[in-house]
Amino acid sequence: MRGTVLREVPVQLLDLSLSGCLLRSNSEIPDGAFGRLQVMMGGARYHETLRIVRSTEQLGVDRPHFVGGEFSSTERPSDEPVPGGVRKIVPGY
Repeated sequence: MRGTVLREVPVQLLDLSLSGCLLRSNSEIPDGAFGRLQVMMGGARYHETLRIVRSTEQLGVDRPHFVGGEFSSTERPSDEPVPGGVRKIVPGY
């Protein structure tokens, strides 16, 4: 029997590119996990499926878990995906 655990994890977006992002969180997010990143930019909401490719912990800082994620195009969401939002907000990106 297989199952899925879903949880909402607040994160701080540190860096964003067309292929992925760097996040910081109070919670550990394991390598290989999948999730959905939702971002508000320029008054619009964007989201994309994300696969965690690296997760590290830095002691002694606020939100000690640094998480690198790679965007996955396994589904086409109804809202505009995050990389499309980056192209709209940052001309020439």
